[in-house]
Amino acid sequence: WDGAGDGRLRICLAPRFAVSCTDACLTEVARLAADGGWRVHTHAAESREELALVQRRSGQRAVSHLESVGIAGSHVGLAHCVWLDDEEIESLARHRTHVLHCPGSNCKLGSGLAPIPRLLRHGVPVSLGADGAACNNSLDMFREMRLATLIQKTVHGPEALPAAQVIDLATRGGAAALGRERDLGTLRAGAVANVVLVNLEATHAAPSPDPLATLVYSSASADIRAVWLAGQQVVAEGRLTLWDEEEIRREAREEARGLVKRAGL
Repeated sequence: WDGAGDGRLRICLAPRFAVSCTDACLTEVARLAADGGWRVHTHAAESREELALVQRRSGQRAVSHLESVGIAGSHVGLAHCVWLDDEEIESLARHRTHVLHCPGSNCKLGSGLAPIPRLLRHGVPVSLGADGAACNNSLDMFREMRLATLIQKTVHGPEALPAAQVIDLATRGGAAALGRERDLGTLRAGAVANVVLVNLEATHAAPSPDPLATLVYSSASADIRAVWLAGQQVVAEGRLTLWDEEEIRREAREEARGLVKRAGL
């Protein structure tokens, strides 16, 4: 699948996290990544429970342990990174390891508040994510942008993580986390023609004197009118053009019923 979809799909090595992987597994992932030029994605420092388990097993904190087995660097993306100490933050910055901030999941699971403003001040590359559907029922990046800024303001004040910075994390930051900052994440000549057209004149968003603030604080995914991927239109007038939405919903309902039945619920 690597390179499929006219190059839109990329494969990376993704060990779940240190708690469910042996050190031998993690070390081998680091070796394979180095030998093959693969990116690595895993979760780290998400909860206090995870932190305690990793420390009990390795004597190290989660991010420090991953670094010790070779999982660190600009090709690595670590989801969450809620519970970090000063040494780990300095290490993330030094190695240019990407932090993938998942505010919706962290809130739903009660994991804690990732120190995003502090990470950014130290030069750690940060992007936004949604984690998985099991721990974040909405994979909506508009919700993630709004939540990312609001939860930081509750601790650091109203000037923390302004709208423009959040949009940057969701676009250029996301492209960098994928190793695609040269051709994704910005609207410019030479970049892939990925474009999202958002209606800023909806009643719930009007008036819109500051388009960036409107995107983050007022807009929703339902306001998306059109989407182009590599120049191909895949959403028109708010509806998918390549797939049958009712068929997708029907198949999802069937799979959900089968899952519940297999689980004996």
